[in-house]
Amino acid sequence: MKKIIKGLVLMFSVLLLNQSCSDYLDVVPDDSPTLDIVFENRNTAETYLATVYSYLPDFAQGGLNPGLLGGDELWLNEEVNQNFGLHGIALGQQAEGNVRAPYTQGRNAAGNLIDGTPNLYVALRDCNVMLENIDKPFDMTAAEKKQWTAETKVLKAYYHFWLMRMYGPIVVIRENLPVSVDTDVARMERRS
Repeated sequence: MKKIIKGLVLMFSVLLLNQSCSDYLDVVPDDSPTLDIVFENRNTAETYLATVYSYLPDFAQGGLNPGLLGGDELWLNEEVNQNFGLHGIALGQQAEGNVRAPYTQGRNAAGNLIDGTPNLYVALRDCNVMLENIDKPFDMTAAEKKQWTAETKVLKAYYHFWLMRMYGPIVVIRENLPVSVDTDVARMERRS
């Protein structure tokens, strides 16, 4: 009798789990933003434009601008200098193999002392999304759409310039590729 009950419970639980899992994971939360919601009106599109601007490097920050602390015109004591690490450039410590203890905090994975810029390829993707969807907001004038398009194109060119300045030849991102694109299409040549 126990074997029959265990078998029925097992069969019932398998049927129950099989039925409940099919749609449970396919639910999209109601409050998750989509591109249709983001570009629904002027206010939300302006928020996205602010996101495109948010990738601009902060040149006034001492730890990111080698012109402020990378030379030997200004020296800080060691306690303050550990937060920036850019004096290592003046001491000849930019190369990964020449690292001294106080100047290791500001290094990235490649050993460079300066890498405080945000992911500029994400910025380029956001610029392309902005350019693709700028016509969707219903309460924007044509002049505003034209101005925001021009601003986004200037930021896109600036981000390409910044990448080329840091890394040399880069892949120029003209448009966003779909996720399902073939790998041969996704492999692009670097351009100088």
